[in-house]
Amino acid sequence: MDRRTWLRESRRAGVALLDLVWPAACPGCGTLGADTAPACSACLSVLTARPSPTAPLPSPPLLPPLWTVTDYDGPTRALLVAYKEEGRHRLARPLGAALAAALGAALDAQRPQHRGGSGRSEPRVLVVPMPSSATARRARGADPTWHLVATAVRHLRAGGTPVRVLPALRQSRAVADQAELSARGRAANLRGALEVRSGAVPLLAGAGAVVLADDIVTTGATLAEAARALVAVGVAVRGAAVVAATQRWASGRCCTAETDVDHAAGRDLWCVLGRITLPVR
Repeated sequence: MDRRTWLRESRRAGVALLDLVWPAACPGCGTLGADTAPACSACLSVLTARPSPTAPLPSPPLLPPLWTVTDYDGPTRALLVAYKEEGRHRLARPLGAALAAALGAALDAQRPQHRGGSGRSEPRVLVVPMPSSATARRARGADPTWHLVATAVRHLRAGGTPVRVLPALRQSRAVADQAELSARGRAANLRGALEVRSGAVPLLAGAGAVVLADDIVTTGATLAEAARALVAVGVAVRGAAVVAATQRWASGRCCTAETDVDHAAGRDLWCVLGRITLPVR
């Protein structure tokens, strides 16, 4: 077990121990109290915002129309980190509900393209999650992204949408850790890194619509590479959905931006009312 995995597992064990001997704390804000499972109502409320269309600027080629619920900061960031890195599995339900809302918005926006007309039933929708690397799966002991997408799909099915999750993609080669890469670096790192599983091609070809899903979007490089891999086997991608975006946008309009220098420096670029500001964290 490498040091990074040991630290992650130790942190999970510590969280589990604290849950036994200390009052429950909200993973979003740290508030103590009985009404904090899986998180406090205030933190969970940010996941119920109305989904909005968004896209990085510049938008990478082949990035499909993208819908997201909220910003990747504050409680949302803390909840996603707790879910993915600390093993707070109960957060899958509220996070999955948020992702389901974004997926529903993506499908509604494309409905004229994948609905057969008035009075006809909708064809089956396939939701393709972004694949995790084998290293990440081993370190986390699971694939939280797949589980999150599967939870979202269950929400949609409960509402009557004929939808299924299909893990159609896999990594075709190793990629570098993207945390410190710029937008341009991420695109280069992921170029040609994903491929469609051979057994998934017939299922994809027979679907009424194919949409992509992930937990967060930063530069859009992962979603764009996924779309490229699917287009390469003749599959059109109708849209994409995530829980959160790492930049802000205004009034549901694409208003995010990022540059190589600013991302590499660990800063967010916010586009607010047409003016770029650079808050340093």
